[in-house]
Amino acid sequence: MIIQVCGTSGSGKSTVLRSLLERSRAASEAALDHEKWAVMTEGRRSPLGYRFCLVGCPRPIFVPGAYESPTGGCDTIKGVEPALEVVRERVTLGEDVVAEGLFIMNMTRCPALLCEVAVPWHLVHLDTPLDECFRRILARRQAVGDVREDGVARPLTDVNRRNIRGNFVRARNYCDRMRRLGATVTRCPTEGALDVIMGLLTGGGENGEDISGAALG
Repeated sequence: MIIQVCGTSGSGKSTVLRSLLERSRAASEAALDHEKWAVMTEGRRSPLGYRFCLVGCPRPIFVPGAYESPTGGCDTIKGVEPALEVVRERVTLGEDVVAEGLFIMNMTRCPALLCEVAVPWHLVHLDTPLDECFRRILARRQAVGDVREDGVARPLTDVNRRNIRGNFVRARNYCDRMRRLGATVTRCPTEGALDVIMGLLTGGGENGEDISGAALG
């Protein structure tokens, strides 16, 4: 199974995945040994991803990307092709993959992979309001010391609102395209996304707004 968390910058994608990883650290015996929990690979200083098992989930779970820093995420795997190759490899190994990131919302490569792999593909679309996305991005920049040369933190006006709005529309269009090709789509707020993901991983259903049978408005 592939579960892809979609949304624009600041919608909460990496926050949701961090919550899943925190749950894995608390519940998985493998997480007690960082070497077993974090999957390392030659040429990378940070993890390629994280592999773990959770009670009630029939298969091992893999989260691609590095989440060791506040700016981490699946996009730490540079490039669409390398990221999707990781997804393909882990699915081939019999693992459920939970991924997020702007890079992998690719209108060409993801539909091709959807048609190639013989596993269910679920999209969890975060419908976070744009104003909240702007606020989160500013808070994240300030938290990691994103400042100008004069040492002053970037103001809200420095947030690229046009780009964030564009990715907001792009996420909706991407989910609509993937739905038409056979993926299921669930729209939910950031706060409910982890429950939706756990429902999918355990086979217990979804707790968001199931829009798999209708176009995104």
